Amino acid sequence: MVKFFHFCKSCVESKKFDSFLVASLLLIFAVFVAIGIHGFSIGCFDVQKSISTTIDSYYYPHILKSRQIRSDEWAVSTPQVFSQCLSKEFFPRINHNFDNGTDMFLSTPCNPVWDWTVIGQFHNWGYFIFDIKRGLAWNWWCRYLGIPLFAYFFFLWWLGKDRTLALTAALAVTLGTPTQWWDTTIPYMLLYFFASIYGIRLIYLSNGKILKESLGTLILTISFVSFLFVGYPIFELLLLPPLLILLIHAAIESKKEVKNTNSSFRCNLWIFFVFCIVLFEIGYYFTVHASALKIISASSYPGARIFQGGSLISMFQNAKFDILSLFSELPKFNLSPELQKQYVNPCGASRCRSRRHHFRSP
Repeated sequence: MVKFFHFCKSCVESKKFDSFLVASLLLIFAVFVAIGIHGFSIGCFDVQKSISTTIDSYYYPHILKSRQIRSDEWAVSTPQVFSQCLSKEFFPRINHNFDNGTDMFLSTPCNPVWDWTVIGQFHNWGYFIFDIKRGLAWNWWCRYLGIPLFAYFFFLWWLGKDRTLALTAALAVTLGTPTQWWDTTIPYMLLYFFASIYGIRLIYLSNGKILKESLGTLILTISFVSFLFVGYPIFELLLLPPLLILLIHAAIESKKEVKNTNSSFRCNLWIFFVFCIVLFEIGYYFTVHASALKIISASSYPGARIFQGGSLISMFQNAKFDILSLFSELPKFNLSPELQKQYVNPCGASRCRSRRHHFRSP
């Protein structure tokens, strides 16, 4: 056992390990997307075959033991994706099969919508390119393969090129309770958080190679805009300040590592280009979704739950600083019986509505 451990450690510490890791994860991602294997709890729809007459019952392979899941995924976000994929229009922003017409981009995470925000919907690209099944696989594996990959490169830089420790930290982040529990929020944010830092480091570490600079610019643009569009402010406002600080720090430190100082000006131009794209996307977002955002901010977001409040303002007043405990343990809900009746989780209602509206025949 000891010999096996030392063998694994020697493999991880090899200089070729980074290239092997990237190639392996890309291959796994391509194979799983092609086959259509994913971890979404779509099997719940097999139990309720009467939900739809337009979709064949979809079965997925059972591996190990089924576990409890958050209703947000299978009762809210996944049915909304199905509604978008089955729409007569090509992934419309306003879906008229959902109630009397709903802005589908304003959800957590954002649903696939084909407009100028597509650059910030990397997790939805599979729906645009392939079918529903492969789109779900793309969404699932880009997170649970992307997080350990980009987190590994972040910790490799942050922990002084200790590959074993960096890999351990990356796996801990991926398999941590908040990542696994908040399936509709935290995994997306972590993916784009670490990928953005990787992108900016790739730009400045390109050493004058335009191809690497272009790739880093693409990764940084897609990741940072996608991070902003995940659509869960209470987590985004916690992660955005450290992300901006780390991006600046990564740029400064990466400049010190490169030998070719002549490429620094071009790298700065790439960053300016990214900045312009981000400003455009933010401006477009608030312009197009202005009326829907006004309604949301004046009502309840993301639901009438006492812990997160009944509005954007009371959400932060009620949460105070207890929200920080989300990254160490699950929040404790100490509600009286009266409050429990008053502040019911709205996911149950969403589940009922999905039977009527999400799968209406196109």
